[in-house]
Amino acid sequence: MSADLLSQVSQYVNYTDKSFLLAAGFIFFNPTFWNVVGRLEFKTRIMRKIFCGNKHVACYVFAVIVFSLGIARDLVYHNALSVQPSVAVPEEYQTILKAASVALYVIGQTLVLAAYYRLGIDGTYLGDYFGILKSEKLSGFPFNVSSDPMYLGSTLTFLGHALFNAKPAGVLLSVYVYIIYKLYAEFLEGPFTDYIYSEAAKRAQQTQQKKAKKDN
Repeated sequence: MSADLLSQVSQYVNYTDKSFLLAAGFIFFNPTFWNVVGRLEFKTRIMRKIFCGNKHVACYVFAVIVFSLGIARDLVYHNALSVQPSVAVPEEYQTILKAASVALYVIGQTLVLAAYYRLGIDGTYLGDYFGILKSEKLSGFPFNVSSDPMYLGSTLTFLGHALFNAKPAGVLLSVYVYIIYKLYAEFLEGPFTDYIYSEAAKRAQQTQQKKAKKDN
C-alpha cells in the first residue's frame, strides 16, 4: 500500500530534480544559519567586535544577510516549482482552489508583515542575541494568533503559492517548511531566548542588590 502511494505521489513530485533538492536545502539552511550565527554572536560578540561594539549596526548587517538569504530561498523555491508537474484540477474546482490559495497567501503575508511591524528590525532578526532586549513580551495581534506568526505566515505563503499553481511538490515543501520552523522554534530559538532574558533578569537583580547595599 505504501509503495503504491509513493508511486502515485512520485507522478507529481520529482524528488531527484536538482532545483527541488536545492529548495529543500535552502529551507533547512536558512534557519540553521541564523541560529548558529546568532548563538555564536551571543557567546563571542564577534560581529559587535567587528563593528567596534555597536550592537545595532551588527544586528542590521546580520538582518541584511538573513533577508538576502530569504530572497534567495524564495527564488529557488519558485524556480523549483516551475519545473515540477501540476495536477489537472477539474474546471468546477479551479475557482475555489484559486480563491483558497489567494486567501492563504494574503493571511500569510498579513501575519509576516504584522509581526515585522510589531517587532521592528532588531526584534525580527534576533536582536536579543546582540544584546538588544525588549522591555516586555509582545502581545496582541499577530502574537495572539500564533507564538511564531512569521513562521506560520511564511508557511501559509508557501502553501498558497503551491496551491495556486496546483503543484503537489510545493505542498510537500510547505509541510517541510512548517516542520523545520516548528522544530527550531520549539527546541532551539524559544528556549534560548528564554535563557537570554532570564540571564538579563538575574543581572538586573544583582545590580539592584549591589546598589541597595551601597545605599545602606
